[in-house]
This record gives sequence, structure tokens and C-alpha cells, in this order.
Amino acid sequence: NLNSEPLEAESASGCYEHLHQLFVTKNSVLCNEVQKNFRELSHACPDAKDHIAQEDIPLPPRFQNVHDTAWPLFINSRDFLLMLDASLPVEPYDGPFFKRADDGTLLRQIEGWGEEDTNLAYIPSEDSDDEKELEDDIHQTNFATAANNPDGKSKSTQVKESDTRREITYQVFRNEIWPKMIKNRKLNYHPTLVWMEIRSFIKGSAEALLTKDGYLTLEKYLELGRKRAPNFSDEDRKIVFELFQIFQRHRSSNRMFDESDLVFNLHCRLQESGAPEWSIHRIYVDETQDFTQAELSLIIRCCRHPNDLFFTGDTAQSIMRGIAFRFSDLKSLFYHANNSRPLETRRGHVHVPDRLYQLIHNYRSHAGILRLASSVVDLLLHFFPESFDRLEKDQGLFDGPKPVILESCSLPDLAMILRGNRRQTSRIEFGDDQVVLVASEESRESIPE
Repeated sequence: NLNSEPLEAESASGCYEHLHQLFVTKNSVLCNEVQKNFRELSHACPDAKDHIAQEDIPLPPRFQNVHDTAWPLFINSRDFLLMLDASLPVEPYDGPFFKRADDGTLLRQIEGWGEEDTNLAYIPSEDSDDEKELEDDIHQTNFATAANNPDGKSKSTQVKESDTRREITYQVFRNEIWPKMIKNRKLNYHPTLVWMEIRSFIKGSAEALLTKDGYLTLEKYLELGRKRAPNFSDEDRKIVFELFQIFQRHRSSNRMFDESDLVFNLHCRLQESGAPEWSIHRIYVDETQDFTQAELSLIIRCCRHPNDLFFTGDTAQSIMRGIAFRFSDLKSLFYHANNSRPLETRRGHVHVPDRLYQLIHNYRSHAGILRLASSVVDLLLHFFPESFDRLEKDQGLFDGPKPVILESCSLPDLAMILRGNRRQTSRIEFGDDQVVLVASEESRESIPE
């Protein structure tokens, strides 16, 4: 809000600087849409003319090189981690996590990076120029090509080779590593649940960030409460930890890494550096349920004023594999943040939120759809009571029409029902406001013209 919010904030040195705000989410499509809306609002605000002038200039790879008028920033979590990697000091580590040119741009492509997020994208229609432009924006990597120069062109070496390491996505875990983990073992564990234990708890918990090696010991893993990690009993957790040790050995011997390794590296460097030379004063996180506790702890640690954070999301809408998140656990992250900050960077007490705000009025769907969705959530809560936050049911503004169910019919009959005998009297019009939902890409391809 350029009119009511102060454009200055206190820096680590005590002087005032331009207010730096950051919007971050896992979903690249959502991130681009929010940025597009903000830009449209900015064009209606005379005070935002300096920000508008920065719109078409690619972001530099480092936070300290972002021009003051380019803030606020809208970036997805993957680009946030890449930018943070280039922005932090490298001592006492052997360089950044990813090889960089002198200007901070990536020297090598990262195999597997971002592949797991493709389920967050969508299929644009063939005749939509805006969606085509948005798709191009999503797939470009500013941090590999942009440098901090006036014309926005890169001075760095273009990416020509791949990093010798591979990221372990769920697909890599399931198809390549999981068969080796269960070799000669008779286990009835689903790989998704074991992946969740590794990604969300053993390596992705806030406690794992404070360990020497970036993951919990067996003893610490067993100490996690059943409400927080309800999928396995103590005896099963011992077996899961043995599987995790096989996972780590395979990861090391095959020069692989997972996102938790990067987050741990960044957190350690942030702890070592104390107050960084750059500032982010406020951070807004959307779809919080798609982040691990370790990622959220890192975000909290990056904010100059940890009490100026905004988290929103819905645990019943989680779509990222391996993420176990509850808003009731979010409060503990502020407690960890207060105790883990170096003394020289502590400027006031980090307040632990005393309540969660529920947004129960839904302005996007009518009450009939909301009741249907609530019935599904009720089933999930019944069978998996510790996997979701118990919230009040969403309320709609009006009931809406009842759905029409076609139990079975031939394709000609279906075409007649959808089109109507006469176009003028057809009750169904297909266009920008109608969609056909299908179960898979194969189903989409088999739909009749």
C-alpha cells in the first residue's frame, strides 16, 4: 500500500532505508498473477511511477543489487532460495551452494531443479496471448541470465553445462532410490509416507536446522510428538530411520542433493554472517502449507523484523508431496527463531503469535459447492485426525444451483445435451466461464472433438 505504509524502515545500522517487502509462494502461476495485479494497481497510483519504471528490468541475482524502487518483489520459493544463495557470504564454506559467475548468476544448469513444481502449473488455451506470455514468464530463469546493469542485459557467461549434482525430487526418490532402500526387506510402507518423514521431519523440521549435520538423530526423531508426526509409531520410526540412512548414503555416493540440503546450507551461512548487508523488512507467504518448517524458519530468519510477517494458507489444500504442515505448529517456529538468532542481530523480542485468524467467508464458490467440499474434509479429519487444522466450515453468500448428474449416455446423446436441440434454447454455453475436469492427461487427450 504505497499511500498508507511508510516507505522507510530501520536498517541494522539504525539508520533508515527504503521499505523492502517480499511476496513468496511455491506456486509460480499464483506468484505471477499476484504480481500482475499489483502492477495494474501501480499504474493507477502516481506515487508508484518509479516502481513502474523498474517493471521490465530483470531482477539481479543478489538481493543487495535490487534497486530500491524495484521493491516489493514477487518471487516463487525456488527463485528465493537461488537469490539467497547468491546474496549470502560464502565463508567459512567453499563457495555458494551453486557455482556462480562474478556477478552472481548461475554458471551451470541444475538438473531436476523445479521439475517437482510442474504440477502447480496449468495448460494454457491455444488462443490466449496473455496465458502464453505468463507461461513464458514462468519457465524463464532470470537468475541465470540477468545482471545488475542499466539495460537489463546479462554480462555473465550463459549457462552452457549442467551441475554435476542432481536434485532428489519425489520422482527420483520413488523410481531410483526407494527400490534400493527396501531391497531384501518386506515392508508395507508407501514411499510417499517415508518421503514425508524425511522431507518434513528428519531433514525438514526446524530442529534439524540447529543440528551439526542438518538432520535429526534417531533419538530426536523419536521425541517428535505423535500429533505432529502421526504416520509411524516408535518401532516403525526406527525402521524409517534405517531407510533414511540408506537414502543418505545413496545421495552422497551419487552426488545428489535435496532441497533440505540447500535450506540447511543457507541457514548456517545466515547464522554465521549475523546481520546481512541487505534488508528485507516484511515478508508475505501465501500457500504456507506447501512449505516445510525448515523453509519457513529460514524465511523468518531472513526478515529484518520477524514480527512483520504474514502467513496465509489452508492445510486441506496441500498439493506438495512430502509436506506435513499444520498452522498449530507455526507458533513454535517463532520460538525457535527467537532463540536461534545471534545476539548481535537481536533487535527486540520476537513475538510468538497468540492466535490464528480464520477466514471463513468464501467469495469464490456458492454454499452448495462449499458443503460438498466440507463433507470431503470431514472424512479426511475422521480418518487422519492429526493431518489437518480443525477449522470452522466455509460459508458462502448464496446456495447456488444444484448440479446436474448424467449417469450414462452415448456420445451423440451427450453432445445433444450439451449443445441443445436448438442453439437458441441451449441452457449450457461453453466459453471462458466453463471448464471440463478430467482425471489425467490421458483422459484429456481422449475427449471427443
